[in-house]
Amino acid sequence: MNVKINEYSLISPKSGPYGMTLGPDQEVWLTENQGNRIGKITEDGEITEYSIPTLDAGLSIIVPGVGKELWFTEYKAN
Repeated sequence: MNVKINEYSLISPKSGPYGMTLGPDQEVWLTENQGNRIGKITEDGEITEYSIPTLDAGLSIIVPGVGKELWFTEYKAN
């Protein structure tokens, strides 16, 4: 079995990637624990980062929800 592995550098140097999931759009979504952002990586390697309004949220797990939703945890934000 041949497996293709692609590596991508996130935009922000202090991101701390943690949780990852395949979203309903078939893109890879991830939490940036230290960067307080959610990131998305397309099949073409395009990276988009979305800031979370909760300061120092401590993002960890991200999972697909119902329909086109994604759910993630903020373990430092109660």
